[in-house]
Amino acid sequence: MKKNLKTSLSFIIPIVLGFGCKKSVTEPFASNNHSSVETQAVKVPITGFQVNKNDSKVGLSGSPHLNIKNVPAATKQFVVIMDGLDKSKTPKSIWIATASSDLKQIDALGFGLPQDQISAGLVKIVKPFYLPTGLKSYEIEVFSLSRELSTVDLDGIKNITRDKFKLYCQQNNIVILGSSIAVDLKKSIENDIKRISGEVNKKQIAVLRAEIDKQKAEELWASGKVTGKVSAKERLKLTETKLDQVKKELAASQKELSAAQKSLTEI
Repeated sequence: MKKNLKTSLSFIIPIVLGFGCKKSVTEPFASNNHSSVETQAVKVPITGFQVNKNDSKVGLSGSPHLNIKNVPAATKQFVVIMDGLDKSKTPKSIWIATASSDLKQIDALGFGLPQDQISAGLVKIVKPFYLPTGLKSYEIEVFSLSRELSTVDLDGIKNITRDKFKLYCQQNNIVILGSSIAVDLKKSIENDIKRISGEVNKKQIAVLRAEIDKQKAEELWASGKVTGKVSAKERLKLTETKLDQVKKELAASQKELSAAQKSLTEI
C-alpha cells in the first residue's frame, strides 16, 4: 500500500507542475487592463472586477450579452463603452450606455431582442449602437463609478472613446472604482477549467501525502514506539484529521470543476 501511494504521488506531481503558478496582482488600481491614461488620481484596492461577454446571443447586429462579477463596493453606476479602430487606426466610439449598479448582467441589444432593461430604466443608451464597416479590434469596457453621472456628464461623454472617458473622469473628479474589458465567455470558462484542474491535481497530491502520513502513524501506533513529545495515538489522530480536511477540499474543487465543465456545454 505504501509503495503504491508513493508511485501515485510521483506520477501526479509532474502533471501539476505543467499548470504553472498564478501571478499575483500588486498594481494599485482596480482596472484589469492597462491604458496610456491613468484611470484615477485616487488609488483604490484591487477588487477582481470581471465582465464576460457572449457574442453568440447577438452576433454583429448589436451589443453582446454581458455578465458582471465581483462588483466593487460602493458602486453607484456602470458605464459601458464599446469602441474600435478605423482604417487609420484611430479609436472610434461604437456604443455607450449607463447601467444600474444592481445588475449582474446586461442583456444583449439588437434587432428583435427584448428591451426589458431599457424599458425598466436599468440600462440607458447614451450613444446608440452603430458598427461602421471596416471598424476593427472593437472592445467593450465596463466602468464602475462611485456616483451616478449627471445630465451634464452624460452630454459630455455621448460620443467618447474608452481612453477619453478615463481622462474625462480624471478632469471632472469622477472616481472610477474599477474597470474591466469584457472577455469572451467561452474563453473565460475554459481558463477557469484550466485553473480549477490545476487545483484539483494539487489537492490530489495533498490527499496522497496525507494518506502516507496516516499510514506511517498507524505503523508507529502498532509498533508501540514513542517518538518526540507527541504520542503515537495523538499523531494518528492528527493525520486522520488532516486527511479528512484535504479530502473535503478535493471534493469541493472537483464539484467546482464539474460545474465549470457543465457551464461550457451550455453556452
